[in-house]
Amino acid sequence: MRQYLLLSLLALWQCFAAVAGTVSFSPSSVNWQANTHAEYGAGYLWGGVEGLEVGLYKATSTYSVTPGTGSYLKVRQNQVMEIATLQGQMITKIVVNYQTPKYTSSIYFGQNGDDSRLIEASGTSTTWEGNATRLKMKFSKDCNLVSVEVTYEGEVKEQVAKPVCTPASGTYFEPFEWTATTSTEGATLLYSVNGDEFTTYTGPLTISEGCTIDVKGVKDGAIDSETVSFSYAFRPLTDVSSIAQAKEYLDTEEVVRFVNPVVVTFQNDIQYYTYVRDETGCLLIYGMLPKYANGDVMRGGFYGKMVNDHGMLKLVTAVDVDVKTNASFPEAQPGEGEVEPVLIDKTANVSTEMQSQYVAFNNVLFDQGNEDVNPYISNGTRLTLNNYFGIEYPENGMYSVTGIISVWNDVVELYPIAFSTDPIVTNIDATPLSGNTTKAVYTLDGKRVANERAGQPGVRIVHENGRSYKVLKRN
Repeated sequence: MRQYLLLSLLALWQCFAAVAGTVSFSPSSVNWQANTHAEYGAGYLWGGVEGLEVGLYKATSTYSVTPGTGSYLKVRQNQVMEIATLQGQMITKIVVNYQTPKYTSSIYFGQNGDDSRLIEASGTSTTWEGNATRLKMKFSKDCNLVSVEVTYEGEVKEQVAKPVCTPASGTYFEPFEWTATTSTEGATLLYSVNGDEFTTYTGPLTISEGCTIDVKGVKDGAIDSETVSFSYAFRPLTDVSSIAQAKEYLDTEEVVRFVNPVVVTFQNDIQYYTYVRDETGCLLIYGMLPKYANGDVMRGGFYGKMVNDHGMLKLVTAVDVDVKTNASFPEAQPGEGEVEPVLIDKTANVSTEMQSQYVAFNNVLFDQGNEDVNPYISNGTRLTLNNYFGIEYPENGMYSVTGIISVWNDVVELYPIAFSTDPIVTNIDATPLSGNTTKAVYTLDGKRVANERAGQPGVRIVHENGRSYKVLKRN
């Protein structure tokens, strides 16, 4: 039976479609994979497409073969395309189509390994006719290849669909289950570990050490699927009990795993900056994480690498190139309530040791700055603001400000979170001073005083019978 197939090579992966109303393949049918040919050299192989195998190789060209994008495939002079039938059908005609006459090439055709013969291009195509089960096409000049029409004789058997396996190749930190499936009904999957003999796949495998797994599908009366390979590597985890202990592994190759929970103090809107704390300190976790809110608990078991980025200490989820640990971070678990910021009485008192700490300043001067001065807050010494979280700045004036202390190149900055015209009082001890007193009075820096009239002039915060109010002491 004579079949006519159109092999569309748009940007190395456009659709493979049959002419004369036969079979049509969508772009998802295309699967170029890196390959090295024993004779031609480096390139790509497109296998198992409606009974054909197609390769494109560097050969003697000085240009590497590179899958591209667009409406055509850029083929360089002396690069080689090889087309072969998988079941020995006879190819009788090939028509190579180009973008325009300007980007058309004559081709040296070689049949079944015989010497090549040059066929001149005509218009926007080059046509070969004959009989061969394998054809080598060497392009005489650069060209923009749009499609290749292949006519061959003989019945095409069903081919088993390429196996789908999970998880993907990569680096892992704990044992996992490996699974394989195929969409071809009645097919059997065979797998090989590290080049051993193929054996029948009967269910999930537990992978606990680095290995390479090859897998293919087989079925009586059908062509075997293409063999797909997966490679896995493992890295050890170093358990740490606290933020302080994790910082001992800054800029090492260790991947640290937190065995104890931490409490979230702040996460920005895009969930890429998450700040946490425990009894030993504060930490920035850098990477896309689940959604957390102030006060949420992040259970132990998450891991990453500790990095010193220009003085900014952080746990990053990107361990190596293309290796991320985002999945190790748990969903939010409600804590005991919102975490209050640490109140700092003077802007001059911030230090690098406070980085990643959630803080507040009461009644400080805010100035948006100008071309020569960065935005800042001050109640004596300027503390530079970096609007990293993209909040809307208010007009210049006196405000109470909450934010995160950050460090870059040993310079301390504040990443502001919110501005308020009301004072911020944190860490209040509501225990009565003595006896049955139900009133507690504090200064704006959180210090407890005997009554509204005690101490220097200024605003007092009064907690009385379950309510709070402000009192101004004038003298």
